[in-house]
Amino acid sequence: MDSKRIHLSPKLEFLISIAGIYTSYIYFGILQEHIYTNPNRKPFKHPEFVVLCQMFLGTIVSYISILYIVSKIFNEKQKSTLPTKLAVYYGVAFSYSMFLTNFSLTLVSYPTQALAKSCKILPTLLGSIFVKDVHYHPLQYLSVFMITTGVIIFNWKGQGFGNDSILGLTMLLGSLSLDSLTSYYAEHIRRNTNLTSLQIMNYCCKWGFIAIFPIVLLIDLFSEETILSYLINYPGIMIDIISFGFASAIGQIFIFWALKISGSLTLSIITTIRKFLTVLMSILWFSHKLNEMQWICMALVFSGTLLDMLVSHKIGKPKHKDN
Repeated sequence: MDSKRIHLSPKLEFLISIAGIYTSYIYFGILQEHIYTNPNRKPFKHPEFVVLCQMFLGTIVSYISILYIVSKIFNEKQKSTLPTKLAVYYGVAFSYSMFLTNFSLTLVSYPTQALAKSCKILPTLLGSIFVKDVHYHPLQYLSVFMITTGVIIFNWKGQGFGNDSILGLTMLLGSLSLDSLTSYYAEHIRRNTNLTSLQIMNYCCKWGFIAIFPIVLLIDLFSEETILSYLINYPGIMIDIISFGFASAIGQIFIFWALKISGSLTLSIITTIRKFLTVLMSILWFSHKLNEMQWICMALVFSGTLLDMLVSHKIGKPKHKDN
């Protein structure tokens, strides 16, 4: 006898995905900073290896999840495959964006990196322009403006940026540009295939691993200290990297789940708020003082989020014109 398929309400799925994203990626952020700024070891200069581990663990975790969660628990069969060309494009854009983001941490301050990636909603909107007949409600564009403005001013008023490298800033710009391509491919896949979120993740990580592997070899060839030498001298960092990779993989499961439920714009708002909550948790944990402008920015961000939630609940997913 076939097992009964588990059904979850859309609202419950959405809440579970948000909880999973926030829990996984707050821990992910702590590990990311610890990898690059641990005072007990030499500065880590191999972000490409970190991304390679992320892609590898993401591939393994998603594949196991497909076998044991989708097929066994939800009793679903995979009915579609992603065209190789599209899978390659998506995986390359995704992995190279992560690579540039991580590499920038060796050249700019952590606040600068967090500030730049907080603007990820903007390339999502730019990416949506290239998707035919995608239309967001005008109030959703207003909510994006409110959230992005609030996060930028909050970081600008509360953090110092130090001596940031021009190359590092250029890499962050490149990362944001690739984010717009990733958003485009994600929206295209979501609209034109019946792939599960885990399948999308598996394709993305698998091709991302293939794309980033030659970069690891090339950079290692010209590095003063190879990644192998560094790991021999500081073996404890592998615990951080593996934990970081698993946190990323678990977080990606919830991200691709949320993508399937709500679309790329709402997902970008969720992840932007996650970055903001990480800052807020740091403020509360370490008793940092906020000035009046920062409190206004916090109100602006959460007001923008509430506005998007209300609009999304009223109109549903982004509308598409019939051909």
